Amino acid sequence: MGIKHHQLTLFTAANPGIIHGGFIGESKAKILDKFKSSGCVATYQFLPANLSDEERISEAENFMQRYDLAFPVVVKPDVGQRGAGVKIIKNELDLNQALNDVANELIIQEYIAGREYGVFYYHLPGEDKGHILSITDKNLLTLSGDGKSTLEELILKDEQTLNLAKKHFDHHKDNLYETPAEGENIRLVELGTHARGAVFSDGSAHITPELRKRMDKISNTAEGFSFGRFDIRTTSKETLKAGTNLHIIEVNGVTSEDTSIYDIENSIWDAQKALMRQWKIAYSIGTANARKGADISSVKDIIGALSSYKKQ
Repeated sequence: MGIKHHQLTLFTAANPGIIHGGFIGESKAKILDKFKSSGCVATYQFLPANLSDEERISEAENFMQRYDLAFPVVVKPDVGQRGAGVKIIKNELDLNQALNDVANELIIQEYIAGREYGVFYYHLPGEDKGHILSITDKNLLTLSGDGKSTLEELILKDEQTLNLAKKHFDHHKDNLYETPAEGENIRLVELGTHARGAVFSDGSAHITPELRKRMDKISNTAEGFSFGRFDIRTTSKETLKAGTNLHIIEVNGVTSEDTSIYDIENSIWDAQKALMRQWKIAYSIGTANARKGADISSVKDIIGALSSYKKQ
């Protein structure tokens, strides 16, 4: 069928190198594989679903030994969204529990400390340079003890943590009623995911020519990628702006959100405009790629992928 028969799903051709353009059901490991030669991907290992518990644990331990990694490490589903199922593993017992009795494919990945940013990048066909649509500054919340208040009380006192207090209570249920010492820092959030309690803000001030050039080089290593968000950890906003010391922990395709819309300063109308802009770009790139012969997923393909994903 021609382009006219697939008008609704033209966006899936924005990333011909990723199944359905990265709309649903894409493998995180297979996407990261495409960027390995950039030298910026945090080390990881794919763990197939058909391994026994013992084999999966052995694979994970061999991975850590091979790359001389110490705890913590990250374990997450190979197919998943919004941080669901992602775990920071701090010891061998936690690793065994995370890998036992799991029916789906997993990834084990080195834990990268530092600041986390979402860098939304796209490259229009025919242009020499790509563009950074937005940057999201992900604040992994930390509270400071006063020597008097319990962790529960500190969470309820802080404006940034109060709105998601229940999530923080659940995550820190084992030490919720302890009283941190004065000046003691307690990291509430370890994952740069809005749904898991991270606070997002607009980081567009961090966009620089140096970072754009670096993102061009990274993107050019992955055949069939033109549109999506890179979740990146680095030492500071200065290294981000310089395009140095970047560690890619995940790459998302056409269903990437311009997550800067979650900045508290943005109105719902600002968010709507930003989302409309990104989808307009996705359709534009997809249309151009389809005219060059790139495959377009059909509506039936997308429905089938959504059904398979929900069953997992």
